[in-house]
Amino acid sequence: MSGFCFISQLRGFGEWKWAANECRSWAYTFQGDVCCGTDITDYSIFDKYSLVLVELTPNLIDTVIELKKQTKCYVIGVPESEIVPLWPLPTLKRYKEMLDMCDLVGVINERAIQPMQALTDTRVIFVSLPYPVAWAKEQFKNAKKNNLIELGNMNVGVGVPYNLLVFKKLDFNGVYYYPNVPEKKIIEEFGNGRLKRIQPKGYQEYFLEHIHNKLAIHMDIRFTVGRFGLDCAAANIPLVGTYYSQSQGHLFPEISVNHWEIDKAVSLVKRLYFDSIFFDRVVEYANEKLKDFDIEVVKQRLLNQL
Repeated sequence: MSGFCFISQLRGFGEWKWAANECRSWAYTFQGDVCCGTDITDYSIFDKYSLVLVELTPNLIDTVIELKKQTKCYVIGVPESEIVPLWPLPTLKRYKEMLDMCDLVGVINERAIQPMQALTDTRVIFVSLPYPVAWAKEQFKNAKKNNLIELGNMNVGVGVPYNLLVFKKLDFNGVYYYPNVPEKKIIEEFGNGRLKRIQPKGYQEYFLEHIHNKLAIHMDIRFTVGRFGLDCAAANIPLVGTYYSQSQGHLFPEISVNHWEIDKAVSLVKRLYFDSIFFDRVVEYANEKLKDFDIEVVKQRLLNQL
């Protein structure tokens, strides 16, 4: 689609050509451009765009407001955080101003529709997040599996203690992505020497490593889209995690738990590890449901609302 731009707080400007599991996938989906919102000084650059999606974060509030004041673009706001962000009330008040300035708000978790609609007069719809299924499956085609368990999103910090509490009760080896900082020593202590740290890296390089792992754990406490679950489904990796995220509940309902259900999570990991029939059933279901996040499906879902 010509005349499309995705604005976020991430660096970069111009055409976006890379398949990835992140917010800038919107530009990849619509074959459009990306723009770092905090770098905008002249809004006339948006004269060539008719449709703009904006990542709704606190530091882009003024960007959204000025975009609507100074351009004729149709602006869709895409919240990238919790159902309703847990920010101080003054920030939340300004956040509402930003929502009200949008022409449409597209949430990435269906549970967010009602509370977000209560916060703004702008129409709120569910859009999900576009995932490059074809690209991911091409990378996975000849992958050979190891026996490692990957702990998801350890660098994000939310749910990390619960990941470790589950892993601590297992007798398997695992991997996790985390920078080389002092906190890693605490993680290693919880892992009883069975966790290997890997330095975080770019998405495509990460995915090429991720596809070889056997199982995954992600005891997230957030209500978000759950990008890690998408990567697991694409790589035939059963993910034992919390059903709060859009992807976990949709892709892996049979192996979803509450974040405090440590023993249940441990039992599910063990069953998946040793029961190949159960493993294959979970993987087959996730593969079928992953199609609902495919780029073309998500793109059409959004266009149907315009």
